[in-house]
Amino acid sequence: MKKNSKRKIAVYLLFFLLSACSQNKIESEITEQFVENTSTNMSVENPSTTTSDVESVTSTTTIDLENIEGVEYLTITSREHTEEDLDYPTVPPAGGDHLGIWHNCGKYIVELLDEAAVHSLEHGVVWITYLPDLPLSEIQKLDNILEGNQRFLMSPYSNQPAPIVLTSWGRRLEIEEADDPRIPAFIEAFTDSSSSPEPGVTCNGGLGIPPGDPFTPHRGSGTDQMDDGSIEIGIRSQSISTSSSSGT
Repeated sequence: MKKNSKRKIAVYLLFFLLSACSQNKIESEITEQFVENTSTNMSVENPSTTTSDVESVTSTTTIDLENIEGVEYLTITSREHTEEDLDYPTVPPAGGDHLGIWHNCGKYIVELLDEAAVHSLEHGVVWITYLPDLPLSEIQKLDNILEGNQRFLMSPYSNQPAPIVLTSWGRRLEIEEADDPRIPAFIEAFTDSSSSPEPGVTCNGGLGIPPGDPFTPHRGSGTDQMDDGSIEIGIRSQSISTSSSSGT
């Protein structure tokens, strides 16, 4: 009986030791799996954070306003007032002889008179033009850029060489997409810049009521309307009909 009891005790001890070893192995495997999973999760999260940081840095582009890539610098040799229908060397024009009256600043949804817009450029205004078929989403981006700005013209322009063109006196820049960071850079650099002959001079009191009427004159502009609502501004030797019979 004593031998049998000793054998049973020995068997129990052996079973206990084997069970303990097995338990330790399982716990070790669980621990290793946890560590591996944690390591994997960390390796996935870190590259994501790094990529986000890189994208954030990349999207913030610093542009030297003295050297904006792609800007054309033109020499303007004359800026006389004229009543002639002019052919300018660039499309849209970036300076030269012009009408004695300017376009009022603002966003227009119709095309403007070159000769009046050039007079606005003389006053330091930046003119943003776009092809008439430019997607509405692109036009909205331009609107957002110009929010709060009072010194600009914006209008469609048929047959210009790029989807978007930025123009100031003697400066122009062709743009493909409205999210190009050179757009706000150009506006900042050349609005009322020293390259304009008369920077800071008013761009109100001339022609136009944005967004749809480019020709109604301000009462103080010296341009009279006829009884039929048309005005005579001397250009093309003909009157231009307006959508309103009273000035602003």
